[in-house]
Amino acid sequence: MLLTRPEEQSRSFAAALRGRYGDRVRPVLSPLMRPVNLSPDLPPGPFAAVIFTSLQGVAAALPYRAALPRLAWCVGGRTAQEAQAAGFQTRAAEGDAESLIAAILADPPPGRLLHLRGADSRGNVAPRLAAAGVPAEATVIYRQEAQPLAPAAAELLRRPGVVVVPLFSPRSAALFRAALPPDHAADLGLVAMSRNVADELQGLTGRMVVARRPDAEAMLQGLDELIAAAPPP
Repeated sequence: MLLTRPEEQSRSFAAALRGRYGDRVRPVLSPLMRPVNLSPDLPPGPFAAVIFTSLQGVAAALPYRAALPRLAWCVGGRTAQEAQAAGFQTRAAEGDAESLIAAILADPPPGRLLHLRGADSRGNVAPRLAAAGVPAEATVIYRQEAQPLAPAAAELLRRPGVVVVPLFSPRSAALFRAALPPDHAADLGLVAMSRNVADELQGLTGRMVVARRPDAEAMLQGLDELIAAAPPP
């Protein structure tokens, strides 16, 4: 199992894999992105709520906690848990930008919203909210620096055998595709968190499963499918 998320998230997911599969899988960590928190000046307030679309957004916002509103709209349950631990009162959507925008439009807070996001963001959350009549703006508070494949991961992909790769974002999928050794011999199993992620993997040889929902449990269910179908060693 090749894990390409940032270090902390890969280690957390590896622990979930060990709890679910025991010795049936061997996690190999090779983060393709490294988070770098930034120190931008926030727009002048007040704001009625902050928006988080990633765990890293919450972590990067901690130095600004005293200047931020208490209410936080979060893209999904895991991000909401992290925001709660940071002292926010949270409302969670269903794991993607579409459900987040719909939830906010259904119950908009009385005032402006501030989306604290990464440099690479595809949901256009703040502009779409503003276009729908909910005042919102965004500040880039972190970036994810691309990392090369670890030597152990590259060697794993060059050898025959089943390598399952869960991919959680379009950018991580694009980085994996670009980093895949041209002489790879591994039998790839790919689990994409969404159709947008899967679109970045089109043309790769191997079996692919798209998660039924954009959350970690659905990703694990997708892994179940691939592992059950994998040929014996």
